[in-house]
Amino acid sequence: FLEKNLSAVEMLGYNKVGDNTFPNLVPVLTGLSEKELTKSCWPNSTNVFDSCRFVWDNFSDAGYKTAFGEDASWMGVFNYLKKGFRKQPTDYYLKVFNNISETYIGFKKRLNANLCVGPRKTIQVLLNYVYKFAKTMKNSLSFGFFWGSSLTHDYLNLPKYGDE
Repeated sequence: FLEKNLSAVEMLGYNKVGDNTFPNLVPVLTGLSEKELTKSCWPNSTNVFDSCRFVWDNFSDAGYKTAFGEDASWMGVFNYLKKGFRKQPTDYYLKVFNNISETYIGFKKRLNANLCVGPRKTIQVLLNYVYKFAKTMKNSLSFGFFWGSSLTHDYLNLPKYGDE
């Protein structure tokens, strides 16, 4: 369905190369292994990723507007046991909102990822952001990378709650 009706691309040859999100996404986003990233621009986990080159930088150089968003920032790809970015890495960046909402907006049950931002599911906040980015950029060159983990990180049965 996805390939036939929505022109999705199957990523043949994409395999898991590490235990968690970071070592598995670094090759997709940089073209480097985690070890190569450490040698080239990120010596250790106390450093930020600002001097590293990501796929969105290539798109930005080509005149695209770029976006990066996650629904669980505190444990995000570049933030769990790491320092993240000092400078905003893309034109549109959801982390600032997420930091505030994770700290100040109520939720009933704490897991590794907050499932709600007030009355809204965290995944829905991310998907609304993706929708608004796509709608805003419909007549412009754009590239976005969005990562949802709030419903998938802690329990195998939660992803169904993201489907409406």
